[in-house]
Amino acid sequence: MRNWGYQTYHSADAVLEAYKKKYAKIIDYYQNRAFSAALYTQTTDVEGEVNGSLTYEREVIKIPVEALKQIHAPLFK
Repeated sequence: MRNWGYQTYHSADAVLEAYKKKYAKIIDYYQNRAFSAALYTQTTDVEGEVNGSLTYEREVIKIPVEALKQIHAPLFK
């Protein structure tokens, strides 16, 4: 394989579920453990890496914006 990432997912649903699970931990840390920040550093895929939230050409958003709004909402209550 020419492309690589730190984890491999075989469907858009798998990406979404993994993101929800990881982000739930961030929300728990923020609400219960004095966690103050988190940062996703690779917004787009670059060359051989496919870790971005958007494809290399920025044509595909891997997690729909509305889903991201719902996942992130607990931080804004």
